Amino acid sequence: MPSDSSPDFSVEAIEATVLQAQALTSAVDALAADSVDGVDVPACTASLAKLRDAVSALLQGYTASVSSDAAHGAMDGIQVALDLAAAQHAEEEKEKNKT
Repeated sequence: MPSDSSPDFSVEAIEATVLQAQALTSAVDALAADSVDGVDVPACTASLAKLRDAVSALLQGYTASVSSDAAHGAMDGIQVALDLAAAQHAEEEKEKNKT
């Protein structure tokens, strides 16, 4: 694991970084796709979990240049938005079933 003073630029570390970057971009793409024509809350929640895992793995050992707190804070904001969308959807379904 790299430290703040000596980053790990081995082939293995670079390959691991690339794999996590691919997982991260895949999760972001899935979040976007799951939000087209309405928010699919369960799918977005699963994609957000994958995004959290990828960000955590990507930032592990590299916190000197990027704040993991800021990254996780941004994802917490996405979770709040998903929770609100789910509540709104549940309320809309409840109103629809009344009529």
